[in-house]
Amino acid sequence: VKNKGTLTFISAEEYISDNMFVQPKENYKYIKLDFTAINTVSKEKYFCWDFTCYADDTKCDRNYLADNDLYVGDNIGAGRKVSGSVIFEVPIEATHIEVEYAPDYNTIIKFIVQ
Repeated sequence: VKNKGTLTFISAEEYISDNMFVQPKENYKYIKLDFTAINTVSKEKYFCWDFTCYADDTKCDRNYLADNDLYVGDNIGAGRKVSGSVIFEVPIEATHIEVEYAPDYNTIIKFIVQ
């Protein structure tokens, strides 16, 4: 991300909640995506965690189950990094899943999950 640093997609996997009261809707599952952000500029920068998921072109709900959830944003010092996860609820039968990251109002970065 220009003038901000880098965001690297690390992995994606199904997420199984161990809380019996927090489960996906019928015919849905949770997916967890792991990212690492590095501030590559010479001063502290604010990283906004604006992620949106689409399964077969339909917007999916985000769930805040991860212990290291990338929620709202983080100030990251020069040369420092932060790692975390985002979790979305997607249809089990989805054939195409994309997650979009918007580091600012003019940029959208797409990650193809499936």
